Amino acid sequence: MKIPKIELIPVDSYDSQSVASIIQLVKLASSLLEKEGIPLPNRIGFYNDLTLFIERVSPQVESYGFNKKQARELIKITLNNSTYGTFELKDNAIIEMNFNPYYQKFYPAIQFLELIIHESLHLLFYSVFHSKTYNYKFKFDEEKFVGNEKLIQLDEGFASFFTEKLIDKQLIDKIRTLPIYSQMTSPPVYKPVVDGLNLEKIDRIFTRIYEVNSTKGYKLMKQKFEASLEKFKGEKIRFIEEKVFPFIMKELELKQP
Repeated sequence: MKIPKIELIPVDSYDSQSVASIIQLVKLASSLLEKEGIPLPNRIGFYNDLTLFIERVSPQVESYGFNKKQARELIKITLNNSTYGTFELKDNAIIEMNFNPYYQKFYPAIQFLELIIHESLHLLFYSVFHSKTYNYKFKFDEEKFVGNEKLIQLDEGFASFFTEKLIDKQLIDKIRTLPIYSQMTSPPVYKPVVDGLNLEKIDRIFTRIYEVNSTKGYKLMKQKFEASLEKFKGEKIRFIEEKVFPFIMKELELKQP
């Protein structure tokens, strides 16, 4: 079975138990995706170093409408109230910081598995709806959100709904105790205001918009597709391509690629 390349950064910061858990979880996620015909990412970058992580993901945050200093602090703010996982379209890669503010000193195995599935579904989404579409998802003009809430709703709803459908609850119980230890043991200190911009306020606005639309999108997908999904066991990719993506394309008013 093919699995994505695993990049542990820096590699010598991970103990042997954590490495074994990560490899096992990547293999498990790959098996779940492969079984349903869903493409795997090329690589997974898992960071134990905040500075290196910020260097990797800050260009993406800058593209939302922020300068370099603001982007760096926004990443730190996010890591004070949630995990931080994302993806790179050009490299077909998943990127994640090995830190969860609610589980300091370790990263929950369940969340790591869910992360791989969830971000792989995002990569699938944008392989169909074009990388340029993503540029409209998260945008700010000073403290005003000017992104596309409909795109957030459909993209996040799609990823969260199918992540749930790919992971069996009994499987979650089996992996619950796998250890992944984090080198970072407390949330990073950040500057709340940078170059006249109140980043804490922006984070609150973003969190509200993200959570509201993610919930709406999940409910929409569940209502629209749950009843007809079961007969596509083992070929969810066909269901997604034939049923889900045409619906999303119509909702976003996109032309057939």
